[in-house]
Amino acid sequence: MRTDKLEDYLRKDFKNPFPKAHLYYIEKTDSTMLDALDLIKELKNRNMENTISGTVIMAGYQETGRGRISGRKWNSKEGKNLLFTMIFSKDILKFPLLRLPLFSGVVLSRVIEETLQISVKIKWPNDLIYMGDKKLAGIICEAHGDYVLVGIGLNCNEDFNVNLKKYRPVSLKDILNREVNLVKLLKEILCKFRLYLEEKDSDRAGWEDELNSRLLGKNRRVKYRVGIKENYEGPAVLKGLDSEGALLLEKKNGDIIRLVSGEIELP
Repeated sequence: MRTDKLEDYLRKDFKNPFPKAHLYYIEKTDSTMLDALDLIKELKNRNMENTISGTVIMAGYQETGRGRISGRKWNSKEGKNLLFTMIFSKDILKFPLLRLPLFSGVVLSRVIEETLQISVKIKWPNDLIYMGDKKLAGIICEAHGDYVLVGIGLNCNEDFNVNLKKYRPVSLKDILNREVNLVKLLKEILCKFRLYLEEKDSDRAGWEDELNSRLLGKNRRVKYRVGIKENYEGPAVLKGLDSEGALLLEKKNGDIIRLVSGEIELP
């Protein structure tokens, strides 16, 4: 679907499932995360704060799309993939902020599984992985004042020709051998976010079970690094997640490491 047709459709027919919130489409931008911050300021200045939570900023192309770690970029061809940022009030979250990337990963993976019958895993803390080593989506979450931003890059209709040893990109088109409807998929994602934000976390045990069942590398030896360290440590056995979303790793001597921020790598 070409971006100009997509833009026309979004303007005329797309209804954001979050009450009072809107969807903004930009054909080309630096970053939807930066656009979201600017939009929050603008809506506050216009006394439209009641429309902020649930608002979505979508782009056909991002010139400086970025990953969670500084210096990493999210590359995507124009009009081929879903690139968007959602704005939520912190008040809408019923769980610790640390769990937001994992929560978002569960929501996104459920949509992909239910609508396209594709099974994916969550690589802590913010990637969706197909077949153990192919990166399908990335998620970046940030807190700003009273709001949190959830930025999602989902590979949809791009043809990748990349040869990497670990986590090479893969698209839904690569997996299905057909293109997917970006608008329909975006609708499903937003509706599922609203449903999960309103209902899912009422059962804490069920929520933790779902996270752990989707965790890539559980009960396997991994290398890990804390925070933004360059070098990996380890190995340690990935035991699962605690109630706040921190990663639990068991060292050879039996000590448990609680990893709040950082990264893991599977052998």
